[in-house]
Amino acid sequence: MMSVLDWIANLILAALLVGTLVMAFRLDRALAVVRRDRAVFETLISNLASATSSVKAGIQALRNEADRAAEQIERRSEDADKLATDLSFLIDAANRASQRLEENRQAAEPATPRPSRTEAKRPAEPAKPQAGGLRELVGIAQRRRVRNTGVSVRQAEPKPADAAPADSAFVAMEG
Repeated sequence: MMSVLDWIANLILAALLVGTLVMAFRLDRALAVVRRDRAVFETLISNLASATSSVKAGIQALRNEADRAAEQIERRSEDADKLATDLSFLIDAANRASQRLEENRQAAEPATPRPSRTEAKRPAEPAKPQAGGLRELVGIAQRRRVRNTGVSVRQAEPKPADAAPADSAFVAMEG
């Protein structure tokens, strides 16, 4: 017969085998979950790869668009510089014309005695502007603009007679 020690050893061995079977069963289930999740993980990785390539294409498109916008801004800046130069020319010419007008007005004004107090209270008549001077400046600017850039310039619509004389100096740009 078997001794008690043999029985105890067999029972311990049987308990260990049962524990091993339980652990093997649990491990099998865990491996099944890993296999199933592996397929999902592979799908996820392929989706991530396609998303990454889409992002790269989007970044390249943004770079191209930024380059195009920078070139457009540079062109517009150059055009603005040309317009600023033309405007500076017109302002200088208008200043010279106003100086000539003032000199002509002072030269045409006879040396008169100081008016009395009653005459001093009456408002003075405004000086009539010389229309030819401003039209001449606008014509010069138009010829210069068409010659330099091919952009035409037209004079603004005439203002009513009661408008300020400086209003006729405004020029509308086309192009």
